[in-house]
Amino acid sequence: MPEEEVLPTWAPRVAKRKIKQLYDDDARGMHDEELIEDVGYSLLSRCDSFMGYCQMLWMSGERILDDYAAVFNSPSSNLTPSMTRGMSL
Repeated sequence: MPEEEVLPTWAPRVAKRKIKQLYDDDARGMHDEELIEDVGYSLLSRCDSFMGYCQMLWMSGERILDDYAAVFNSPSSNLTPSMTRGMSL
């Protein structure tokens, strides 16, 4: 029997309207602490879910990040060395 693939569960996306509101408020010099906290923690949660999944793959021996090293190092990549400093690929 083939092994069943386990798909990751990501934290929910941050609503685009909330991010737009955050930028619009900042442009007007307004700072809604509740919105800042909501967007910040939502982004943190989403990134944390990505990192948790990648760490699980890394620990299981799947080196998927190695497959993406060529993308970061390709001539067509817009990433500069300073942008990738500290990244483990």
